[in-house]
Amino acid sequence: ASNTVISELHYHTPDPSAVEMTEGYTDEEEFEFVEIANIHPVNEVDLTNVSFTDGVIFTFPFGTTLAPGERILVVSNQAAFEFRYGNGVGVIAGSYTGNLRNSGEHVRLEAADDLAIADFTYGEESEWPLSADGDGYSLVFSGSDPGHGPDWRSSVGLGGNPGGSDAVSLGGGDLFAYAL
Repeated sequence: ASNTVISELHYHTPDPSAVEMTEGYTDEEEFEFVEIANIHPVNEVDLTNVSFTDGVIFTFPFGTTLAPGERILVVSNQAAFEFRYGNGVGVIAGSYTGNLRNSGEHVRLEAADDLAIADFTYGEESEWPLSADGDGYSLVFSGSDPGHGPDWRSSVGLGGNPGGSDAVSLGGGDLFAYAL
């Protein structure tokens, strides 16, 4: 559990574009996603029977593993997600049931033994990044306590960066990593 984090959460996505609506994706909630990352530098993480049990509902299937530094996504609607972000944007474990409320939500990710990997409530209070609440940015975990709003920040770009690093180059070959 200590090697696994919820690294990105996109709960209040932008409204569907005209093209997305033409394709039948008419609800912004269809584009939501949660990203899990293995933060251990050496060890693989086995996600078999790891579950989201509050906020959204999803259980990782048998044999789901993450290599060191690897990320995996669970999404609201896989077809909508792939239409917006493209095929091959990260590894998608599947689609969850439920949705992430725009007004705030309790999220719980449990290990196979029911112990909490992450257990927090994000919200619209001032301590949470406001641009993640409908301005098109995701929440990116950048601290040590997922229940503490200042340990999250807004993604660098609109739509977040599902399945990839949310770092930005500052020029001169230096890389400033904003998140995990």
